[in-house]
Amino acid sequence: NPTTNYGTGIYLPMGEWSGGRRHALLQFDVSSFAKPSDIVSANFSLTAISSSGGSTRNMTLARLDQSFVDTSATWNTYNGVDSWVTAGAEDNAATTQPTYTIEVGATTNQTVDIKPLVIDAINKRSGVLLLVIFFSSGASAYTTFGATDNLSTPTKPSLAVTVANRIEWSGDTNTDVTDSGNWDKGVAPTANDIAMFISNGEYAPVRNTLTCHKCYIGKNYSQDVGETADYLTIVADEVYADTKAQLYLHITADEFIIRGSKDIVDGCVLDGTITSVYIMNCSSEVRIKSSATISKIFSMNGND
Repeated sequence: NPTTNYGTGIYLPMGEWSGGRRHALLQFDVSSFAKPSDIVSANFSLTAISSSGGSTRNMTLARLDQSFVDTSATWNTYNGVDSWVTAGAEDNAATTQPTYTIEVGATTNQTVDIKPLVIDAINKRSGVLLLVIFFSSGASAYTTFGATDNLSTPTKPSLAVTVANRIEWSGDTNTDVTDSGNWDKGVAPTANDIAMFISNGEYAPVRNTLTCHKCYIGKNYSQDVGETADYLTIVADEVYADTKAQLYLHITADEFIIRGSKDIVDGCVLDGTITSVYIMNCSSEVRIKSSATISKIFSMNGND
């Protein structure tokens, strides 16, 4: 039915059966998230209702590069009049950006983290996230999911965006980064939070393991972080230091960025497992332990 609109349907069947294909179009408003860099995850979910087919097949979830009219879009057109690049909107998928897999052919709920697409929509597309789910395989497999107009709320497509809390070190109690008394919100950071060292406390952070989404050590923070005999362990996606502090760090992270540290010997002594280290305009030495595992090191106008 390439000229029929299904915008008010309560089901979202996807895949191929009896010689016909079904693709899906979705739109989310993500404009309310003012700080995309604080987003930890963005889980897009579909609730499966029924399925058919000899085996499971994969469909592709991608950003859609063409807006559509929900009440008039069809297989052939995006607004009842104007055609997609090719029928079914497959060639309107922005496949140069991240794509994801949705499985059909089994009655199995689907959840994928599409954080990069959500951040892209906030930064570049006025907070409008357009998605297409399309099928390229010729094998028979489909699953019926709940659609937006389904009256049962749990079956509707959903987008659950987790935003990190920003928690500042106060150092009121002791040197233990896991002690909730050392943080301004009265709770220690978790993997979904941003740990921030902005101003000095009574105690400096030395002991235990700090687990967080991101860690920032600010330029106004000057107390030592870790000690020569007891490196502070940080497990995060990203650690950023622009500080006058002496750093003794054992890091597990995708990125460690250090810049502008004070002019002292061994301004930063680094150990751990890190994908990329960026040394930017540092006036002090950054020493990397021989036991460290680092994939890439970039020195930008700083010391090698």
